[in-house]
Amino acid sequence: MTAFYDLISGLEYAVKIFLFIAFVAFSGALLFIFFLLSSRQVKNAKIRRETQLRDRFQRSLNVIMLMESSSTTEQASSQFYVSQLVKDMGNSTLARQVMTDQLIGLRKSLIGSSADNLVSIFRTLKLNDFSLFKLRSFDWKIKAQGIFELAQMDNGESYELIKRSLNSKNVTVREEAFMALVKLDKSNSLSFLNDYHSPMSNWMVMRIHQHLSITDKRTLADFSQWFDHPNLTVALFAMDMARQFRQLSAVSKLNGILNDKEKSKIALAIDTLGELEAYESADHLASCAMVFWNDQVISRKIARSLGKIGHAETHWRLLRQYLHHPEYQVRFEAVQSLSKSGVVARKMLDDANKELNQNLGQLILHVDEPLLQN
Repeated sequence: MTAFYDLISGLEYAVKIFLFIAFVAFSGALLFIFFLLSSRQVKNAKIRRETQLRDRFQRSLNVIMLMESSSTTEQASSQFYVSQLVKDMGNSTLARQVMTDQLIGLRKSLIGSSADNLVSIFRTLKLNDFSLFKLRSFDWKIKAQGIFELAQMDNGESYELIKRSLNSKNVTVREEAFMALVKLDKSNSLSFLNDYHSPMSNWMVMRIHQHLSITDKRTLADFSQWFDHPNLTVALFAMDMARQFRQLSAVSKLNGILNDKEKSKIALAIDTLGELEAYESADHLASCAMVFWNDQVISRKIARSLGKIGHAETHWRLLRQYLHHPEYQVRFEAVQSLSKSGVVARKMLDDANKELNQNLGQLILHVDEPLLQN
């Protein structure tokens, strides 16, 4: 030891510093490798534990589901296996989470009474309380997980609690809360939209449309009630849903939106009136055409929608004016609309083409191409 000390003492100062740094780096590397191996071991142990729990739970669940489907099975027999599940879970948070995930996964593949039985098991095992407790968490991942679980297991009692997270600062929590309220709102009233002030993402719009598409259309809310919502994304969503579900009762309000200050609403209203085949609104579209002549997007949409709902010579004359529009897309829509709007409109198109020295010839050939017809 003395010899080693003498050896170190005899080294230059710079060499000592280098050796010290090398020693620290080597020690750090060893600690990192130890931590990496330890975390891998812990992770693998957790996975094995989850697999064991899942297999054990599945055996009991299979028996319970089989008994529930048989009208001759005594309630006490089923209760025994439910008690076994309670015993297997104990107070383990991991076990409760595995059971919750398992019930949600099974419910997605079942319908009718079998799915209802899983919801009953979820409540009997008090897993609804387990998920409700997550709503108090400050960790957004845990809170979002709790909201998702309650929605998947149709826990209607949690509606008001979930509603508190509707305008959360965290996007994931907000989106999960939004979709949970849609799912738990059995009346499809969507009344929570009245209090929604955050942006609606495309993902949310897609998910809510998917959900409403499989519900009874007679129970759908009147989306026109949100056309004037202070949240622009909600107003646009409502207009889009009125279009998707063809709510003809919304036509009168859509006519009013043509005078709105927000151009995105005007543009969507024009599209929606065309999609709804609101022939009575053609004059409303024509009246605002000159106001938005310089707006390429709105002019293009007016030209397209008039091709769907225009029915008078005044409408064809307006479309003929669009043939002189400086924007190609607007001229294209006008040509397409006139070409499919009857004999009078087609004659106007051909006459305009002659006046313009056949400058519309390529556009006309394009829209007349059979392979490109709708």
